[in-house]
Amino acid sequence: MKKMFLLTSLITVCTAMTCDDDHDAFVKFDNAQFDKNRVLWENANIRNYTYVLSYFSSATGPRKDTIEVVNGVVQNREKMHFYPYTINDVFKKIKDDVNEGYNEKRSEVYGVTMNVTYDNQYHFPKEVNYSVSYKTNVVGGAYYDLSVSNFQVK
Repeated sequence: MKKMFLLTSLITVCTAMTCDDDHDAFVKFDNAQFDKNRVLWENANIRNYTYVLSYFSSATGPRKDTIEVVNGVVQNREKMHFYPYTINDVFKKIKDDVNEGYNEKRSEVYGVTMNVTYDNQYHFPKEVNYSVSYKTNVVGGAYYDLSVSNFQVK
């Protein structure tokens, strides 16, 4: 009986020690695939193109704009409904959001998921789904869906 009590106590202490709230958040993201496609996109050196950017988040609701990029610079910024992204900006947003999730220290967050589908021909992020996992129920929460469609090289 004494051995059973000691064993139970040891298991309880070990379990309590592993349930620390200050742990790093998990991140589900294929960094190798991201790096590979980013290099392929950059090596293609496409500086003149148009595409449709669709964005939906918990903070903004649905947004959609046609983006024109000339010599690597977004045109007609004043007509945009949200931040005017070049494809390089889309890559940067993905990396920044993953890094922020990886370094997340808020106690209510326990994980970040970033799923990215890439275009087979030009290697840009075609579909991006980002979400944050919380320990408790959170109204809204952090998430967004971003898509690049109708991409045309000029």
